[in-house]
Amino acid sequence: MSLEGPMSLLLKTCADKALHCIALLLISLTLASLASAGTYYVSTSGSDSNPGTQSAPFRHVSKAALTATQAGDTVIVMDGTYDNEGVVAPNFVVTLYYSGTSGNPITFKAQNPGKAILSGFDEHLDHDEL
Repeated sequence: MSLEGPMSLLLKTCADKALHCIALLLISLTLASLASAGTYYVSTSGSDSNPGTQSAPFRHVSKAALTATQAGDTVIVMDGTYDNEGVVAPNFVVTLYYSGTSGNPITFKAQNPGKAILSGFDEHLDHDEL
């Protein structure tokens, strides 16, 4: 009686199970990375001590930019005018340090197109004194 038949069947079964386990692991990791993507909100009436949710948004776009660090994250900027937070030079409203991946970028978008205005001109300065 040869063990070649049962042994090869056992090896094939183990290999099939290993491939199945590897496939499940890869799918789980992919789903976990997608699940970790968050949505953050910014409002002119928000606070940077808030968690950035729709009901408790951040105040500054820069705070959301520092928080949205994972591929697939989304920042929704609510209606209003957002300035450069008193930074004189350069007159950027926000600097982006994270971008996500080519297939899963970090996205910034207005809640209502045309209603969220990013202005490099500091609205809080007395421009007559400049």
